[in-house]
Amino acid sequence: MIGKHVCQQASLLNNGKVLITGGAVGADDRVPNAELYDPDAGTFAATGPYVTDTQLYGFNTCQGSQSALLADGRVLIVFEAGGAELYDPSHDTFTRTGNPIPASYGDGLPTATLLMSGNLLVAGGSELSFYTSAELYNLPNETFAATGNTLTGRALDTATLLPDGNVLMAGSYLFGGGSIASADLYDPVAGAFTPTGEMTTTRSLHTATLLNNGRVLVAGGSTNGRATPLADLYNPSVLTPAPKLFAVAGDGIGQGSIWHASSGEIASPDSPAVAGEVLSMYSSSLSEGGLIPPQVAIGGRLGGILYFGAAPGYPGYNQVNFRVPGGVAPGAGVSVRLTYLGRSSNEVTIGVK
Repeated sequence: MIGKHVCQQASLLNNGKVLITGGAVGADDRVPNAELYDPDAGTFAATGPYVTDTQLYGFNTCQGSQSALLADGRVLIVFEAGGAELYDPSHDTFTRTGNPIPASYGDGLPTATLLMSGNLLVAGGSELSFYTSAELYNLPNETFAATGNTLTGRALDTATLLPDGNVLMAGSYLFGGGSIASADLYDPVAGAFTPTGEMTTTRSLHTATLLNNGRVLVAGGSTNGRATPLADLYNPSVLTPAPKLFAVAGDGIGQGSIWHASSGEIASPDSPAVAGEVLSMYSSSLSEGGLIPPQVAIGGRLGGILYFGAAPGYPGYNQVNFRVPGGVAPGAGVSVRLTYLGRSSNEVTIGVK
């Protein structure tokens, strides 16, 4: 890396690069400049400068900023000392956007979770006291608006988007009260938080991972300052499995049922795809009407998503149209995977020349 970062944020961009933002380092705890990691070159490079002058603020370590990838491929950054910016990968620039409702998250940042609607849920955090407030960032309007309050203060917690569109908020650390075991569900339709089952132990600074079977693994973290080896499984009311890609043989492996959008012919070794071409395929388990795009990797490179939504004439299935990226090594069995909400599908293959 170019600079020194502690507790930075990392966002995988739709062009395959990784944006590193926020964090703090050094005696004055200033936020380092943002960087881009290019996996093809294996190098880090400086991005365009922040609009916010981060040298004016004394940020606390691990609280420099919170960031999240938005549905249109830009990244929203919420700074600890107030203000928010958008990073545009296509122009490598930061621009100011609407301000969060709290003037500052100076003692701890909130969680930031992209919802199926394309809005971003910013919840919890603290400034002298712990916030129970939550807000929604609307990208088209570039504004923040209040939504329902959390049931308790949340800091050092996790927020996990579930396949049904709800958000699981788990754990927290409240100064003077210690770690807690409670969990809430945020319903974006009702705009409200409701309690759900408690964890088996109090915890903060833990991880929460949506599994391929639809459950959420909550693991590790701190219980009142002591690391815990315990883990919990959260079971949503409805289990939604990871997305599935279809294969010609019907077994989910080998030659994929992926076709040239122009002709409808399968992209096979006898009719290989080429860079820049548009391909189409069916999948399962994408959210109906959701605005969060899937990611499709062809030979390890991300393809550009052109369409995702209901498959015409096939209720319950989804269609994804994507462009084959350049630089894919040619072959008769090039891998294709679809990732959605952090969960990967099975691998199928296509021919590429």
